[in-house]
Amino acid sequence: MSTTPKAATTRVFQNGNSQALRIPQSLRTDKQEFFIRKIGDVFIAYPTDDPWAPTRQAIGSFPDDFMADRNQPSWDDVTTKLPTVSEASHHISSNHHSRTWQ
Repeated sequence: MSTTPKAATTRVFQNGNSQALRIPQSLRTDKQEFFIRKIGDVFIAYPTDDPWAPTRQAIGSFPDDFMADRNQPSWDDVTTKLPTVSEASHHISSNHHSRTWQ
């Protein structure tokens, strides 16, 4: 597991006509280019050379017994409760104002 802090405080500053986020020393990177996305007030940045790396790292951080006691229904139980395509089409066309199952 990584020893990198999970979060650090930083500041936004003006850099020419752009805003920039200072990367704290505890989160330094050798990467030079990142994709950045804003969701609400949250910024998410990930390296352009390997955008799936954070996902692989996150998945690898779960302990081996993660959700070992989960009460997962069998696939047969799930699929018997799903509507067929024709049932779903009929439901949507007859209830065009409501797309939820009852």
